[in-house]
Amino acid sequence: NFSDTGEWLETESSITFNQLPEKVQIAFKGSHKGATVKAVAKIETSKNITKYEVEIKQGVKTVELFYSADGTETK
Repeated sequence: NFSDTGEWLETESSITFNQLPEKVQIAFKGSHKGATVKAVAKIETSKNITKYEVEIKQGVKTVELFYSADGTETK
């Protein structure tokens, strides 16, 4: 992903749930029991931050959840 001026902002790569850091898997399973996972991604930002995205199905909506590598759910 790039800004309107061409500055690199982040790269999002699809991964499997099992490729998430163990702490992220544990945190997700603990707070979203029974959730249907639609997609998982690793996001690397231009600020040298790595975060993880888990998309889940919630009713008719898709919800995006974000985690830091230590398993903390972020915005």
